[in-house]
Amino acid sequence: MPHAHRLTSAQLTSLVIFQHSPPSEVFADLRWSFTSPVRAHHLERAVRMLTARHTALRGTVVPGQDGHLHHVIAPPDTTPTIHHHGPLDPADLDALVEEHRTAPFDHARHWPARWLLVATAEGDIVLICLLHHVAAGRRGRAVISEELTTAVEALTAGRPLPPAWPPAIGPDRLRAAEDGERGRLADQRHRRHVRELLLTLPNTPFTADFSSRVPPGSQRRGLRGDLDSPELLGHLDGHSRRWGIPASAIVLAAVTSASGFLLPQDSATLWRLLTDHGGPSEPHGSVVCYQPTTSLVPGWGLPDDLREAAATLWHRTLVALRNGGHGDQGVVEESHRVSRERGVSIVPTINYNFVEGRPADRVGLPAPVAGISVEDSEHHAVEYLAVTVWRLRETLRITLLAHVGLTAEGGPLVHRFLDHVARTLRSGRAPSPVPRPAAAPHLIPLSHHRWVNPQVVQAGLVALDLVHRATVRVAGVGPTATLIAEVTTPPATTEADLRAAATSQLDLPGFAVPDRFHIHWDTTAPRHPRPPSPERDALVEILRAYLPPGPVDGTSSYLAAGGTFTSVPAILHHATLAGWTGLTWQDLCSHRPIAELGGALRRSGS
Repeated sequence: MPHAHRLTSAQLTSLVIFQHSPPSEVFADLRWSFTSPVRAHHLERAVRMLTARHTALRGTVVPGQDGHLHHVIAPPDTTPTIHHHGPLDPADLDALVEEHRTAPFDHARHWPARWLLVATAEGDIVLICLLHHVAAGRRGRAVISEELTTAVEALTAGRPLPPAWPPAIGPDRLRAAEDGERGRLADQRHRRHVRELLLTLPNTPFTADFSSRVPPGSQRRGLRGDLDSPELLGHLDGHSRRWGIPASAIVLAAVTSASGFLLPQDSATLWRLLTDHGGPSEPHGSVVCYQPTTSLVPGWGLPDDLREAAATLWHRTLVALRNGGHGDQGVVEESHRVSRERGVSIVPTINYNFVEGRPADRVGLPAPVAGISVEDSEHHAVEYLAVTVWRLRETLRITLLAHVGLTAEGGPLVHRFLDHVARTLRSGRAPSPVPRPAAAPHLIPLSHHRWVNPQVVQAGLVALDLVHRATVRVAGVGPTATLIAEVTTPPATTEADLRAAATSQLDLPGFAVPDRFHIHWDTTAPRHPRPPSPERDALVEILRAYLPPGPVDGTSSYLAAGGTFTSVPAILHHATLAGWTGLTWQDLCSHRPIAELGGALRRSGS
């Protein structure tokens, strides 16, 4: 009989990330080519063995009776679907894979692995696994590749399978670990760690107003730079052996040094390390499940010497991993709470990912060409800045994705960034001081590490229902400066009312909640209630099942009203089943009030 469990936090994060992605972007492509004496029945049996061994490969995602999404695991003897093709010319293989990759995918009906068995015109057999990211991650691909190859070799030779395979750990065991006492304590520790960092983080690079530098219609465009170097791979491995520091920390130190090209003065680097560490409560074993953790690691205050900087970052990374959580829940929710507490938007969106080289990781990557290349494309959209390091067998590849509005210089600055990283890794020391760009002229520093654009604050306040007119000014200079707003409101409006309403505008770049309000009541303009809205009523009804008991406060944001990040995928699924589209996870996790979010809903097909 099938059995079910609530999705792990990391599975929920994956569903959120790939919510609106087409199937072509959510399937990893794993391929194996076999020659005689391997036969098709050997491969079919190996696929059945892997599917029976790993619960993540034979499950669907459906809503449970509690309203949350559940992973329904089919019995281990359920036969997976294998699509047979051939004989096929090898040149036509990519087109066949693309056809299956772009086929419609429904989590409620389809397993996350699509298996293709292709006989080539040359007599070989190609086995292909298109693995959805909700089940894959990096470790899942490596485990499947290793175990399938071992199984095929044993079956072909008539040998028994290795008895020493580690126990298979699926999302059901990971969910149990999260719900256990150690998992709850790990989550509490993770939230404290995240909160301490966010409370001291300047909000500067994230208040930059990109819109003034991005042409209309180009908001989704991004810059991509690639550095490929077999030589640097040798330098990196040499540094790691001599210093006793992992290669990931050494590259992160070089990247942090170069980040000054892109981050404005008086800002601080806080990296979101995307790892498959799995969290402190994860048991050891063979894991096939998307189980990343997001660890926040501060990168500010590093020495110029690469060895010292790498050692410092490695220590900070260990601290972050010891305080690691599950998925992105803690980071998202604590970022929301700290932003409201400090009155400015605090969003740690500078991503760093270090990928160890394995054969499966090479699939889908273009062949390495030594040197630096930069391109501008809408296919490389990113919220702010993301760095991925591919430590492959034959080369070191560093990929930088940057928002197109990050710098007016564009491609040349990305090239200098990557060149600085290369020279740092080669010499073991930052080659020269990085000329950090000045903070945007419209940003003014305030107390408590805040930066603000008074014009944005004024426009944001006037947009509130409570405010008829507003003027904003900054009193003082430097670390003691405060933000003062003079507003005209309906009678009986209090400063507490204004402060609560102003938090709904925190997502505006450059907005900050004023430190003081001078209120003038306008008796000639009474408050007007919001007009009726079926969309708003529908959203409130959907959210009622995911918020604490009692009336739903439409003036609060979803998270402020008591919602959780783990319920977000279920809410989006519920809205879709009810015939509504347009709502995103970013909407639900924003500071905008629930009543305003109703405007995002659209009837399906309209």
